[in-house]
Amino acid sequence: MTTWIMRTKSIMREKKLTQSDLAPVMGKKSRGAVGHYFTGRSKPTFDQLESLAKYLGVSLSWLVSEQENETIFNALTSIAPIDGRYRGKTESLQGIFSEFGLIKYRVLVEIRWLQAMSQNASIEEVPIFDSKATKLLNSVIDNFSIQDAEKIKKIERTTNHDVKAVEYFLKEKISIDASLDSVSEFIHFGCTSEDINNLSHGLMLTEGRKVLLENMHTILGLISTLAKENSGVPMLSRTHGQTASPTTLGKEMANFSYRLKRQIKLFEEVKIMGKF
Repeated sequence: MTTWIMRTKSIMREKKLTQSDLAPVMGKKSRGAVGHYFTGRSKPTFDQLESLAKYLGVSLSWLVSEQENETIFNALTSIAPIDGRYRGKTESLQGIFSEFGLIKYRVLVEIRWLQAMSQNASIEEVPIFDSKATKLLNSVIDNFSIQDAEKIKKIERTTNHDVKAVEYFLKEKISIDASLDSVSEFIHFGCTSEDINNLSHGLMLTEGRKVLLENMHTILGLISTLAKENSGVPMLSRTHGQTASPTTLGKEMANFSYRLKRQIKLFEEVKIMGKF
């Protein structure tokens, strides 16, 4: 039984929760759908586990890690404060900028490249995929889980090559479909590791920016509200540590609002490049 299942069941007993309670948290409509995760019939995605961890009131790292002591794992053994002391503040970015995120986007790029070749009439060796094959390929991306990433890391211990491990993982995943299995050697065809990695990094930056911009717009809205609500509240300005001309709290908040709005615009306009 995997770690997250054991720990979830333990918390469920403690809080008297049922699988029906977890269904909406994990984006499911019924108890039975959640039951498939606990029996191992299906694997939850990263987003589902992240949502589950928040609902249970624990960190995602503790829920899925085999280590027992959450404090030591999160803070004392972290490389930097951003994934240690401030881990709770950056949870929404864990699925993007972590190694899990990098592996996930490598899988996405490899699959999209295989699909692109199938759409190219000049590449006769890779025929157009039928709906069944396409659904399987898309499901590998949409349902990519921590367990999948761990499997790739296990393969990597043999290949000693991170991108090659993704290739072997995908070959195994699509082997259940005869049409895909027949073109499995075309996974990563004509590519270098850098082709896959730099596009994966570009996707990570693109998705990460969406999360950051959402938070920046939220902050901008709050500051703008403060500016309007406090437009008539007087306050004393200061310069070089001394009192200066009077102003209003609203006007100063408006200054910060304008500056943040300008930075958001610049951030949005940054063109994220990629080569292939």
